[in-house]
Amino acid sequence: MTPARGGGVRLSSRPGLTVTAGTIVGLILDPPRAVLAFAASDSEHAAPRPPAPAPTRSTALSRAVREHAERLVDPSGSAPVAGREGERAQSADLEVQAALQTFVRSGAHLVCTGITPPTGGEGGGAITAVDTFSQWLRVLDVLTLIAHRSRSGAALARAVSAVRAAGPRDGALTWSDLGAEGGVGGGAEHRSPRRPIMSDVAARAGVSVKTVSNVLTGAKHVSPSTRARVEAAVGELDYQVHPAARQLRTGRPRALVLALPELRLSYFAQLAEQIIAAAAARGLGILVQTTGGRRERELEAIDMARRQADGLIIAAHGLREDDIRRASSTIPFVLLGEGVPQQRVAQITISNSDAASTAMQHLLRTGRRRVVLLGLAHRAVAEARVRGCRRAATLHGVPIDPALLAPAPRWDRESGERAVHELLDRGASFDAVIGFNDELALGAQRALLSRGREVPGEVAIVGFDSSDDARYSTPSLTSVAPAFDTIADAALELATGRGGSTPDKPAGGPVGEHITAPHRLVVRESTAGIVLRSDGGDRR
Repeated sequence: MTPARGGGVRLSSRPGLTVTAGTIVGLILDPPRAVLAFAASDSEHAAPRPPAPAPTRSTALSRAVREHAERLVDPSGSAPVAGREGERAQSADLEVQAALQTFVRSGAHLVCTGITPPTGGEGGGAITAVDTFSQWLRVLDVLTLIAHRSRSGAALARAVSAVRAAGPRDGALTWSDLGAEGGVGGGAEHRSPRRPIMSDVAARAGVSVKTVSNVLTGAKHVSPSTRARVEAAVGELDYQVHPAARQLRTGRPRALVLALPELRLSYFAQLAEQIIAAAAARGLGILVQTTGGRRERELEAIDMARRQADGLIIAAHGLREDDIRRASSTIPFVLLGEGVPQQRVAQITISNSDAASTAMQHLLRTGRRRVVLLGLAHRAVAEARVRGCRRAATLHGVPIDPALLAPAPRWDRESGERAVHELLDRGASFDAVIGFNDELALGAQRALLSRGREVPGEVAIVGFDSSDDARYSTPSLTSVAPAFDTIADAALELATGRGGSTPDKPAGGPVGEHITAPHRLVVRESTAGIVLRSDGGDRR
């Protein structure tokens, strides 16, 4: 520390920070980790000055912090309790990360050692670091003196009371003087988060925190009876892992597993590219796994995410409800699509019923009346699209002929081509086709053209996904375009805990969180006979 102009002090931190007046508004003590939050007096978060200093000595807080740190290092007064350190660190992570997020959002200056706060975006205060806990204590001494000189004795008194009240076996101490709106003076001590943490699970199951961790991560063998008790406690408490705490424990660079049924289908390939690009912009790695939509492969993806990553984004078709419950208790878990309807975890979809209704209304408004629904299958997505088409047809007073409901167990071009050939071979009469994805629609288009049918003159065609192949086919394919960018951003926000998480609302799969991404209909030649402009765009 060195003197600075205006009576301030220049802290020897990285980067350097000059302070002149203000107050201490938050502490995290978990030696060798520690964070100090300091609101400068010119900040909107600075404490109002009382008429006179509260009767708290300028050295009281520093002394209380040192005494508490000594108790944490040697809680018995003679020797550490075996295994307590690891358990304490695990159970403390949730509280530490919640307090860090509060400090960052408040705009206070943070001085840290042994821990890196999440970035706070625009408007946050300075975040600086020192190398050791001893150096951090020296910074605390200086800032306590500045706070006392700034007539912030009342705030210091609250901090001293919180530190002295902490027990050595309580784990990390997280004290905040920030109110609910981010202002100073709340005097809140975040020692009892409203959402369950790992130590709550351990207490309910009658095991150690380490055993709970082993069950959830699969790190070590646990007896079947113990595993059953832990899993029962997880379900009873509705415990869900916090992504920031998981990263803090593992120390790994941030990475997520993206599990998709296959990459041959254009929808999943485009979605994967969008998520990978959005993740790279956030400094995240993506590990891509294909599952074939089979439960055993989806369970393998969950296991991979536990061992090698910090969360899972999955388009699941085979998982059961209990699989999802266990997975979401172990890792941040985000479900894509309606393959496995769920209320427990974060789920991102488009409104498949509304999107299909949009496609059907487009065809009916152009005079089409006998529409093939291509892609019937025992899938939630297919059922939702059938409902949407029926709703639009009812609004227009047009019946849907059951003979024009075309099954397709696999949504690929071969299945689409085969289904339309079968319809033509039966002599079915139709003037439009809605393929439940672009692959089916393109296969249908090939079948029609190979049989001498004009598209869109005799039969109009609409697909889903608006793939590149849809745009460059001949004729180009009208298609429903989901907002891939919205889906990717939302999935990453939820999986990394940046989607507005709080101690009461767990990140990475908040209960009941359901995001519906927008869609739009891109009209091309297959329904309107549009001629492409020379610049490559579509005239709509």
